[in-house]
Amino acid sequence: MKIVLTLSAIVVALFLITGCPEEDTEAPKVSMVKPDTTLTDTVTLKAYATDNKGVSKVEFYSDVDTVAIGEDTEAESDSLYSINWDTKAGVPASLDSVVTVKLWAKAYDEAGNVGVSDTVEATVDNTGK
Repeated sequence: MKIVLTLSAIVVALFLITGCPEEDTEAPKVSMVKPDTTLTDTVTLKAYATDNKGVSKVEFYSDVDTVAIGEDTEAESDSLYSINWDTKAGVPASLDSVVTVKLWAKAYDEAGNVGVSDTVEATVDNTGK
């Protein structure tokens, strides 16, 4: 009985000393990198994401898909996340024409907070390919 009370006292003392863990309510910050060229075939899409407690994944989206076109769970370096995107599969209309697409990224942390980047536009041209 004394051991249980002693352990309980230690736990309470540690709680009082270290304090209650802070709830993570801060959403990750994410910034989509605008592609600097016309996109053809398979391209690399990039986004920077940071969070006060760590980013768990970054999803990439385009306005021609209703679901994420890909996700990355590990930053390459300096908080840079990326995916390879097959524009021929991702933008069927571009097989016959040049189209402008909107791209954005969502970053998630372990607490479930979500940050959304601004949208960037890119030109996809798979004509004649």
